[in-house]
Amino acid sequence: MKTIFITGATRGIGRETGSLFAGRGWRVFGCGRDQHLVEETNTALGHPHQIFHMDVTNDEDVKLGMETLMQLTGGKGPDVLVNNAGYQELGPIEDLSIEIWKKQFDVNVFGYLRMIQAILPSMRKRNEGRIINVSSVAGQVVLPFYGAYCASKHAIEAISDALRMELKPFSVKVSIIEPGPMISNINFTGFANLQKNRPEGTAYDSYYKSGPFKLDHIEKISQPTELVSEAIWKAATSTRPRARYRVTLLSRLAILAKTFLPASISDRIIS
Repeated sequence: MKTIFITGATRGIGRETGSLFAGRGWRVFGCGRDQHLVEETNTALGHPHQIFHMDVTNDEDVKLGMETLMQLTGGKGPDVLVNNAGYQELGPIEDLSIEIWKKQFDVNVFGYLRMIQAILPSMRKRNEGRIINVSSVAGQVVLPFYGAYCASKHAIEAISDALRMELKPFSVKVSIIEPGPMISNINFTGFANLQKNRPEGTAYDSYYKSGPFKLDHIEKISQPTELVSEAIWKAATSTRPRARYRVTLLSRLAILAKTFLPASISDRIIS
């Protein structure tokens, strides 16, 4: 039985992906930070799947979690790692403290790196395995007020590209998933953080109140998470997986606009 390990497995894309793989005969392992959601997801998936409490920003948590994972897989490690855990810190570059930037990168970038460095040795030793990093269209196209989040996803794009080339001699394949706006809890937490990060007397007050930063506008163009799960399935099972899977037409159009139009025009469209 093939095995997969998913970070951020208790909600949104992670939970949907776990359900899809379990339904198609894989054994699913994963982690989440909310103990209640961990228990709820375990109940939903049932035996022999197992989600456990683990914080990808905590070195000791990851160490203990990986010891558990190795025991559950008989020392082999998973066939596929899906780095998915992430969240959004929103706000103007000027308004976001360095601590907020550090927190954003600790989850969205260093969390991925911790998992890669923990699981990769077992894959390299076997000369097989797949690493799938859930990035975003934001890893290619930058939005105003999304600077910290976009920067974290740009970092994942660079790390994944380097890793893909480095691991070719070991037959370990690396793919990036680039969703557009999805129907996911990340939108609600992102907009909550936008208001939380809003300082008194900010020079950007009118932007906080403008249309592009209203949650209902994002929800109107959001797509179901099943589309991302299917892309992850393809990356995990294709004989020759792509380097990038761009999910939704909107994400593909945004990247084309950014690539081929003058900045003065693409900036206006994106903004």
